[in-house]
Amino acid sequence: MFSCIGICINRRKNFINNLKQQNTQIFEYQPSNFAINTKQQQLQPTTQNVGLQTRPLFKVNENITFVDYYTKKECHIIQTSSLPDHFNYFIPAYTSEKPLLCLDLDETLIASQPRSTTTANFQIQVTVANNEHTYYVTKRPHLDEFLLSLAEVFELAIFTYSIKPYADKILKIIDPHGLIKYRFYREHCVKQQINEQQFVITKDLTRVGVCLDKILLVDNAKRAGEWQPNNFILVEDFFGNQEDDVLKKLEPRVKALGTVPSIYKELENAALE
Repeated sequence: MFSCIGICINRRKNFINNLKQQNTQIFEYQPSNFAINTKQQQLQPTTQNVGLQTRPLFKVNENITFVDYYTKKECHIIQTSSLPDHFNYFIPAYTSEKPLLCLDLDETLIASQPRSTTTANFQIQVTVANNEHTYYVTKRPHLDEFLLSLAEVFELAIFTYSIKPYADKILKIIDPHGLIKYRFYREHCVKQQINEQQFVITKDLTRVGVCLDKILLVDNAKRAGEWQPNNFILVEDFFGNQEDDVLKKLEPRVKALGTVPSIYKELENAALE
């Protein structure tokens, strides 16, 4: 069995190398524009020259918990077809021993409005298509303590559907110590088109580059974590209520998950109880 897998890997590498020598373009699934059309149920890859990368943390026959990239089913042993050898992870090589905590931004950590409010902590200006927009931002109560505490056991990331200029200006203010090391924006999200007018946004954790035993998403949108429900904690929307204590209550629960062998198994077992 192992020799067969080795032969398959070598054949695939030889095939890709031959294509590269011929300067041939082949399909490569990119995080920035991979999408699922729920009407046609077809993958929509992009075409570009392949740049081979090592597959961080994932090895053939490795016994971990993950979701197969093609079938979207839970698996425990990596097969040669689980992910393309040259797949571009958001984090090409994640080497930290800490698990990764992905946090949504709007209505999870902050509330943002285009009109002035009495609860706003600060305001930002963002230029989009030559038009300047002003946003009044309110930090969710206990946010500072939440980030400081969880940075002790997690690497922190923002995973937002917001555009980069908007998110970066907010993060510069709410994270002055640089606790949040990774940032994933709108282009990193999956847009599932329901019909011509409607779509939903999903955040696919299998693209990040960290196995599902060591990654967690906290978001206020249920559809954001639907592909990996055992790596997802849903929180209430935040619109500026100064009496909100969601982060204060959530902090010990999330911090405990930062020390378990498998976040996936821990939340899976909790769902069964």
